[in-house]
Amino acid sequence: MTDKTNYSRYKELKNAINIVYRGYVIRNILATDFIIFSFGKKINISTKKILSSIFFKKDITELVEKFGKQKVLFTTSDYGSHHRQLLDDIINYVPNSILLEESNKIKWRFSLKITVVSFFEIFFAFKNKDLTLQQMLYFYLSLVNYKKIIDELENNVKIVKITKYVPFLNCLVPDSIYCQFFRLRGIKSYGIQHGQYSSGRYYKTIVPLDVVNVENFQADYMLGWGELVRESMLDEGFKSEQFLLAGNPKYFNINRIELKKLSFKSCIICLARDFYSKENLLLLAIGLQIKQNNTDVYIKLHPRSDISIYMPFINDNKLILLDKTVSVSESISNYNIDFAIVYNSTVYYEYYLKNIVAFRFAVNENDIPIGLEDDFCTFEDLIIRIDQYKNFDNQKLNKEANRIINKFCALGVNNYAKILN
Repeated sequence: MTDKTNYSRYKELKNAINIVYRGYVIRNILATDFIIFSFGKKINISTKKILSSIFFKKDITELVEKFGKQKVLFTTSDYGSHHRQLLDDIINYVPNSILLEESNKIKWRFSLKITVVSFFEIFFAFKNKDLTLQQMLYFYLSLVNYKKIIDELENNVKIVKITKYVPFLNCLVPDSIYCQFFRLRGIKSYGIQHGQYSSGRYYKTIVPLDVVNVENFQADYMLGWGELVRESMLDEGFKSEQFLLAGNPKYFNINRIELKKLSFKSCIICLARDFYSKENLLLLAIGLQIKQNNTDVYIKLHPRSDISIYMPFINDNKLILLDKTVSVSESISNYNIDFAIVYNSTVYYEYYLKNIVAFRFAVNENDIPIGLEDDFCTFEDLIIRIDQYKNFDNQKLNKEANRIINKFCALGVNNYAKILN
């Protein structure tokens, strides 16, 4: 049975809020704080946070300037270099576009009404939700902050010429606020897919924080890679027409996969995020067994991994650790990767897109909704899978690989310019 404990807590908090402020549905904005809190973030309320939330406001000078341009507006995030590259690729395909880089600048702003009313709204909504005073204060300060951002937008943005809005992370603030701002003005927003978005139904062991990408989708449309995301959106109650097949610009020039005949002499192991640290260590032990069977083994951590968790094992067993910034393409070309092993990551699909067989470590597998018959749990299972792949009919294997990958990412498709211009 799938563990929904954290997800249910998130939904409970979100559903407790019924505030509409100046036309903005606040529960979909506070969802940022609810999801992070429900999935284990430690709440620290400092004097600085209290003072900045109550007595200061976001400086929207750069927003006002950008909103006055007759262009397609993109907003970014700090998700990492690979995601930024994806965004830059899309922008390059869209003429007459402009990018807004978020600023941390603030100005003095105190509102007695917001300060008082928000206090009663939060403490009334959560009085029977088993929250500590500090936790309720955390949500209260966030509400005060978001209301002041809304006020700044509504009071100061007089001219809006933006033709379309493309947020990178529309499920979270500040993009979720901007989506509602533009919707109130009849301007359509288009969310960008940056990974495999799944509804709660697709997860096998536990519903993770990532579910918010679909559950709290705030844009009008999804610029999606393939049919898997359309299915997830339908699961969450969105309309089919809200999904627009845009393709993945990293792979739009690939029309068909032709898997290489492999010798299985060089392997890369791609670990999952630290939520799966115990399983990652099990996989590293299998990696050692692979190495002991005369196969070169390279280890690639998740971009946001805590390296200290894994380094003792890697160092003790002289495994080769690649830099987190090494891409799929670079790993193949620079290290002659023959096959890949992936755990709970969409990198699984990316290796197939590069014609490399990727085996799935299936202990508590959770984040890969569909795959080929390439899963394993032990070193012995892996050897059986490798032997099977050596003897597969290559034509049938390629046909199945193309079917699966096309559901994840429609090959040969790049519709961003067509949709956004």
